[in-house]
Amino acid sequence: AMLFSFVERMGIEFHGFSAGQIASVLLVTAIVNLVPGFVAMQLQNRLAPPTVMMLGPSLQIGFALLMVSVGLFPAYFIAVAIYPFLIVFTHVFAFGFFAEREPSGRAVAATPAMNMMGSAIGPILGGVLVQQFGYQSLAVGALVVGGTAVVCALQVARRVRGGRVATTA
Repeated sequence: AMLFSFVERMGIEFHGFSAGQIASVLLVTAIVNLVPGFVAMQLQNRLAPPTVMMLGPSLQIGFALLMVSVGLFPAYFIAVAIYPFLIVFTHVFAFGFFAEREPSGRAVAATPAMNMMGSAIGPILGGVLVQQFGYQSLAVGALVVGGTAVVCALQVARRVRGGRVATTA
């Protein structure tokens, strides 16, 4: 939410793309993002959730850097169209993983609230970054948030490999 809230303004003001180009990007993004849940469902038994939980944010960081730093429309188009797909795909895997592993159900119950918090805080944080430091700072913000997610996913992967399972307190 921190970065994607500024896709339209960043494309027009920072990169100089036309409103029509940005509209085409957003249209394709809407169409592409009809499928991440279905794709995740098809791959749920083929991919390890901790791996997806590490790769998803890593790819999001890469696409964020691409969106902000590359002024070529095709690169921007691809990054914007795929970025939300990665978010939804990764969230589906994480949600399923926590639902399966956490016996109390608290993590599953808290997931919608966590998503809503991120959706609310993201644009505010992004707006502060853009106003204070410019659009390039969104890539740094994505790097910090995504890097934190990767570190957390690494910890989850280590615990899963070690055979430890969450317990209720």
